[in-house]
Amino acid sequence: MSDVTSVNGSRRQRIPFSKEEENNLKFGVAKIGKFWKQILGTYNFHSSRRAVDLKDKYRRMQVHIDVPHEKTDLKVFVVIQKEGWAPVPILLWV
Repeated sequence: MSDVTSVNGSRRQRIPFSKEEENNLKFGVAKIGKFWKQILGTYNFHSSRRAVDLKDKYRRMQVHIDVPHEKTDLKVFVVIQKEGWAPVPILLWV
């Protein structure tokens, strides 16, 4: 995350990702793969961004699901990955 404790104990100021940065991150992963340092050097990001910031942002972006605007059927599947783990709902629009 962008709020990481530095050597002197103070935190970096959190700067939200712009839409351009989010798009650069998506394009970078699509073209280069999950090579965060290479993406950081290839595309334009805020000067305070580090490779781990890109990794964390991409992980958080994968959690959000865009709901389609038109009417569709929604099917929910529940997957239990390992014994003792909470069920994970998987949503599919058909």
